[in-house]
Amino acid sequence: EETQERFGNEFSDFWKALKKKLKVWRISEKPLVRIGDRDDGGYIMADDLGNGGIAYSFGTGDDVSWDKDMADRGYDVFMYDHTIEMPPGEHERFHFQRKGIADSAEILPDVHSLEHYLKENGHEDRSGMILKMDVEGAERGFLCLVEQDTLKKFDQIIMELHGLLTEKNHDQILQAVDRIRKTHTLFHIHANNHGDVVWADGRPCPDLLELSFVRNGVYEMEEAEELRIPLDIDRACLKELPDIPMNSWNDEWK
Repeated sequence: EETQERFGNEFSDFWKALKKKLKVWRISEKPLVRIGDRDDGGYIMADDLGNGGIAYSFGTGDDVSWDKDMADRGYDVFMYDHTIEMPPGEHERFHFQRKGIADSAEILPDVHSLEHYLKENGHEDRSGMILKMDVEGAERGFLCLVEQDTLKKFDQIIMELHGLLTEKNHDQILQAVDRIRKTHTLFHIHANNHGDVVWADGRPCPDLLELSFVRNGVYEMEEAEELRIPLDIDRACLKELPDIPMNSWNDEWK
């Protein structure tokens, strides 16, 4: 009742739809690993990163721990952020540009599509790449614009989904999730405790979610009958506050 009074009657409908679309699956016979910092900046990935390759990182910000871990594993990391002068760290495999990812069809001088960057870097015909995205809400528009054939070039996609408690974002969020589900399956979810959390029917509804996807067909997937989230390798993004339990995420909304 408190939730409906604060957010309106459509709030529960949105979360029910979101949870149904973002069902968490397990990767059969493949362990998970944390890449990046112990706090904010680290992400859960499938531990299948031993041979190096190409990684794209959008939203570098002030934390390059994920980028460094990937570079140390042999990945050339193509890093983009138009809000900073330079990343706060160096590595011989870092390739940084002060540019951002487009979230609309508007033409801007330092913001481009993923297809633009792939062509610029000569990666149009590459596959098996990695994509990481923490772009403060631009991920919604990006997913609504990007070509499905482009997403298929990435075996793993790790991203933050922002603005879940803002009603004006809800239609775009559901559209964005529908788009990525056509090419990828969610295998891990973690609530970022930097943002607000609303409790509805005894379940947390966080404003920020960290999502880990794997391309459809790469691994055999199985039903996650019981979730235990956060995992032992998860970490609270803001260590001064407790992590947010997400064990009920796959449950039907009451």
